[in-house]
Amino acid sequence: MAWTIEYAPRVVKAFKKDLDREIVRRLISKLEEAAGLDDPTATAKPMRGTLRGLWSYRIVGGYRVIADVQADRLVIFAVEAGARRDVYED
Repeated sequence: MAWTIEYAPRVVKAFKKDLDREIVRRLISKLEEAAGLDDPTATAKPMRGTLRGLWSYRIVGGYRVIADVQADRLVIFAVEAGARRDVYED
């Protein structure tokens, strides 16, 4: 399967302004790794509560990408990215 990655505008903004370049590189690398799998949720944690239906991808250092894995379109849609303390807030 060929999964693609799409980014919400707020994720693009975080990548450009809010996050260190090394963190951005790691977050993108994690998403690309997941996109190369038959099941991109294999390396993610399912979210609970108000974020149910979304998936959390973790990198070292306490940073996360929250994504909506859309199997019907073969898309990993990144909806939030940043430090763990920030991405889970509504």
